Amino acid sequence: CSPKQRSLGRLGNLEIGAVSILEYVRALEKAQVEHRKAGWCSGASTVGKMMVGVFDRGSMGSMRALSRSQLWQSQIEAVQLASGNYIGITFQIVPLVGIFAGKIAQYLNEHPTWVITKLEAEGGRSFRWGGSGTACLRPGVRMLLLYMFSVAKITLLLVAFFTR
Repeated sequence: CSPKQRSLGRLGNLEIGAVSILEYVRALEKAQVEHRKAGWCSGASTVGKMMVGVFDRGSMGSMRALSRSQLWQSQIEAVQLASGNYIGITFQIVPLVGIFAGKIAQYLNEHPTWVITKLEAEGGRSFRWGGSGTACLRPGVRMLLLYMFSVAKITLLLVAFFTR
C-alpha cells in the first residue's frame, strides 16, 4: 500500500505513528530474539539504568519499548515514563529503603532526558528524532535543565525527611 494510505486509518482518520500488523509482529519477533540473546544481565543492568533515568538501546530492548510504543501508538518517551513508574512502584515494596528508591526512580524518569539511541526504528518513535540536526536521540539543554530540577526535588525530599 502507498505511504498515503498507510497514514490513514480504516475510517480515513490520520493516525500518528501507525504501523501495520506485519510490521508490529516483525518488531516483536526481533525484540524477543534480542531479549533472549542479552540474558539476565541485561535485565539487571536495565533496572540500574532506569533508577537514574537512562533509557538507552539496551534498556529499550529489555523493556520491549519499540513494540509497546507501536501497540500504544505512542512516543518512546511515554514508554520510558511508564517503565520508570513501574520500576518505582516495584521498589516501594522493599521495607525501609524501598520508598526512597522508588521515588528516586519515578522522579528521574519523569522527563525523557536520557532517551538515547541512534537507530531510526526506535528514535523515529520520538518527536525529538533528528531535532539536533543529526539522526539520533540525545538530551538537549532544556531536557538537561528539567533533569536537574528532578535531582533537586529528590535532594529536597531526602533533606526534608532526614532533618528535623
